[in-house]
Amino acid sequence: MPGDNTPFFLANPVTTGFFINDPFNSPRPYANGRHEGIDLRAVRTGGEPVEVVAAQRGVVDRIKTGDTGYGNYVRLRHDWPDGVTWYTWYAHLGEILSTLATGQTVELGQRLGLAGTSGSSTGVHLHLTLQRPGGGLDGYVIADVVDPAGYFRDVTVPVVDEMTCVGDVTAPDGTTVEAGQPFTKTWRVRNSGASTWTNCTLEHYSDERMDGPGSAPLPALKPGEIGEVSVPLVAPAAPGRHRSTWKARNGRGRLFAFELYVDVVVSPVSRRDDAVFVAHVTLPPGASLEAGQTALKTWRVRNTGDTTWETGYTLAHTAGDPLAAGEARATGVPTTRPGATADLSVSITAPAAAGNYRAIWQLWDATGRPFGEELAVELRITAAQPAGDDATSVAEVTIPDGQRMAPASGFTKTWRVRNTGSTTWGDGYSLAFAGDNPMSGPAAVALPPAAPGQVVEVSVPLVAPAGPGRHRSAWQPRTPDGAPFGDILDVVIEVVRLGTLDNAAFVADATFPDGTVVNGGARLEKTWRVRNVGSSAWGAGYALVFVANNQMNGPDSAPLPEALPGETVEVTVPLRAPLAPGIHRSTWRPRNPAGQLFGDLLYAEIRVPVSSTPGATALDDAQLDAHVTIPDGSEIAIGETFQKTWAIRNTGSIPWSTGYELVYVGGAQLGETTRVAVTNVPPQGVATVSVELTAPIAPGRAIGRWRMRNARGEFFGSTLFVSIVVVESPAKYDLLPYLCGDGRLYEMKYIFDMPAGPMVGQQRLQTQTDGTRFYQTKNNEWEELWADARFIYRGTDTSPGSGNFYSLMDGERYGAVWAPRQMAVGQFYRRSVLVVSRRKGNCMMNASLSGRHVTWIRLESIQQECVLPDTEGRPGRGLRLKDVIALAAYGEVDGRLAAQPFERYYYAKGFGLIMWEGIATDHKGVSFAVQLHNSGDRPDNVRERIPCWEALQGEKR
Repeated sequence: MPGDNTPFFLANPVTTGFFINDPFNSPRPYANGRHEGIDLRAVRTGGEPVEVVAAQRGVVDRIKTGDTGYGNYVRLRHDWPDGVTWYTWYAHLGEILSTLATGQTVELGQRLGLAGTSGSSTGVHLHLTLQRPGGGLDGYVIADVVDPAGYFRDVTVPVVDEMTCVGDVTAPDGTTVEAGQPFTKTWRVRNSGASTWTNCTLEHYSDERMDGPGSAPLPALKPGEIGEVSVPLVAPAAPGRHRSTWKARNGRGRLFAFELYVDVVVSPVSRRDDAVFVAHVTLPPGASLEAGQTALKTWRVRNTGDTTWETGYTLAHTAGDPLAAGEARATGVPTTRPGATADLSVSITAPAAAGNYRAIWQLWDATGRPFGEELAVELRITAAQPAGDDATSVAEVTIPDGQRMAPASGFTKTWRVRNTGSTTWGDGYSLAFAGDNPMSGPAAVALPPAAPGQVVEVSVPLVAPAGPGRHRSAWQPRTPDGAPFGDILDVVIEVVRLGTLDNAAFVADATFPDGTVVNGGARLEKTWRVRNVGSSAWGAGYALVFVANNQMNGPDSAPLPEALPGETVEVTVPLRAPLAPGIHRSTWRPRNPAGQLFGDLLYAEIRVPVSSTPGATALDDAQLDAHVTIPDGSEIAIGETFQKTWAIRNTGSIPWSTGYELVYVGGAQLGETTRVAVTNVPPQGVATVSVELTAPIAPGRAIGRWRMRNARGEFFGSTLFVSIVVVESPAKYDLLPYLCGDGRLYEMKYIFDMPAGPMVGQQRLQTQTDGTRFYQTKNNEWEELWADARFIYRGTDTSPGSGNFYSLMDGERYGAVWAPRQMAVGQFYRRSVLVVSRRKGNCMMNASLSGRHVTWIRLESIQQECVLPDTEGRPGRGLRLKDVIALAAYGEVDGRLAAQPFERYYYAKGFGLIMWEGIATDHKGVSFAVQLHNSGDRPDNVRERIPCWEALQGEKR
């Protein structure tokens, strides 16, 4: 479209000379007696109709066919950069182009159809009306019309240039290209227009340019001919899916209608690990060792790759003589950036037999692949002397290998070693630095006196390096004359970068998981496993403190173990179970030295059985755990059959076996069923028990009473009620508070059985509000909804995949009813909507994915509480969420409602969607909430932007 300062203009819309047969305001026998547009000559010599093209770039706003008035016509909408909207009407067409669709963007000069004489018309011509809403003339057939004649800036004969993509010659959609890699995109195209391409170019139109040229020449193809066009590109740096959109432009500067796409998946730059040998630091080739002697072999190598050696990288024995055994055959390496050198050390134990030995070592990456030059150790082993010094490592007393440390923090490493030689350690015997990183330690420390066979402890004061990563320091005993002997003792630590953010994440219940049965008054030690997910280290002053519910005779606080960022620790508080039977919860939270609470809430939730109450005997007992369906006070229609389901807990000490049953004991019977068996329920187990009931024919409240009965016919436990209100027309529930969440963030896991195999993953969900619209976002994909007093509407959903999105339409109106806002339990609602699928890049319609869909929606239940699956997908073991509705979607079979739903949705107040079940869909399986985020813990979801949709929905509303 022309720039912001270009006044609105028109170009000749007929592919013949510009000639006005009948001007604006000429006499007419209708409306105010004036012609509301102009008639243009649209025939060639001999009376053959000519092509009608768009007089300006715009969007197809309306397509109509008929034999009265304007007959067959197309209306285009033109949103000009100055904020003014114009409409052009192309009337009395003999034929409308079959590929033209409402909502489609057309270029200036793009074909709309053939001229004709349909409707109230005499002779073949094109009637053109120009409309400016709010700025035109009144009293005409069309309101706000303007004389088009004064707006024509180009009256030359239009050249109909069109292109069709025949296929991708190179880099077809979905091709994987390495980040930054140059590639060439070549399309095979057909000249589907009416003129030969002369001085035509292909130009970047939208999306990413990918360092492509400003333009590339199109081949000089005649109408109907096929050729190829190419552009050199460079893959973007960011991994993921990327698109570049290109359009052709003719020699007169007008864009063709058709777009060509580059759609590639960019992979990260391949990591290249490499290393070269620099020098032998210790034990050069040919060095001698006595049989059985231990020594440290150190090579200096340079990182000549483009990756940093970090956790997971190892130096491993790959060939040759086994000069190291067991775990010593592989060792970690220090963190080393590209271009830097590192000293790599391994502990060598000389074989018992004299001779020449050679072993090969090599670096391995974190995936287990070797790289770099082979590193050799070549030794000459001599016979051991009959008497000598030796030392064997017994244990690490402090700082185990892999200990995480703060930068520059001081610590003391202590080893327990045994004198396995034949001499006594005395004056002059020392433990000396032998290689790798000295960690600011002394050159040597004295070994404690030790007779042969005695075990002693030796310590070295050290300081963690300032740089993050894995670091190693090697130490070895030495005789008074400086000769090394015995095992090499290692210090291996990981230095982490610290910050100032306190945060903690619950990992697991180490003891007494939620729901554990504990006898009244019993002592228990509750232990949680938590991870330091902040950037600060926990130390003195960090504590776990009681914050809510029942303190259970526990302390006010308990110290948090020291933990560096990323470390997982266990924290314990001593508690005592309350005497009263029932469910009891104690809530705790971490606190920093400044008194600020942080991180996840930690719960100790136990169940105290009735039978454990002091003075109670081991008897049958039962308590209501939950009303699974039909909570008390539910409205049921007169005579309607319904299913009442209770969750009943065995709170006694006797298992329920054969002969145990739930029995109707009084009140409204509500049907013929009076008993149902309840077996195989251990103490503290929960039974889900359902009874088919029927509402009375008289309106009013109906209450039925049920109790458990054992095999001896004795009733026990609490009375269970079914309490309903019988009405002619059940009350309806407002669905909007369930669908429109409050902006909280939570994770949804999906486990789908796809045609190509299982698909498991996770998305972050959030309901976001923007004006009157609210959006259910899944990562960056979103579904648009809004509501009025009667209905909840859906507009657009961007999650179908394959670069598509779809919008629901009600005729020509954007958006369609998804469900009534007020629904009764059990109520069905039939939906008949037009689904319009489009490409995200250009809003071109996908005809094969579009069409009318008829479905039914049913409110299945209102649930006080819903227990979701756990992270493994096991039902009833995950999050417990309150105030939940279940909606089911049904299809139609031969015009009738299907017997079973094809999918089901669960919405919770404050959340929005918390679970989805695919029953008869290509995504068979379930998606469900697994983790809730505290406010501010995570950034809000960012909805993907689809520029062409923004124009489309603005136009449709």
